[in-house]
Amino acid sequence: MKLIVEEEYGFRYWLWNVEGTKDEIQSLFKKVTGIPTYYAERGDLGGEWKQVEWEEWRELADSGEYDGFAHIHNDDDSKLHWNSNLEII
Repeated sequence: MKLIVEEEYGFRYWLWNVEGTKDEIQSLFKKVTGIPTYYAERGDLGGEWKQVEWEEWRELADSGEYDGFAHIHNDDDSKLHWNSNLEII
């Protein structure tokens, strides 16, 4: 699955390619980001991460050609949303 990720502090933008179903990825995301000491770490989320510039990230976000959007920061505000415009198999 191809996800676009916004990292709050550091103002970094990522493309995250990760294998799994929506449920598997959602479960992993909640498990990793739900730890009280979580602070924008990506290592335990697996997959392939590529840092991109704002313009490239925005272009992809506007195109709608991604499976999901994630915001990573702390345990209380990291979120993963699925792109409802795409059918996920």
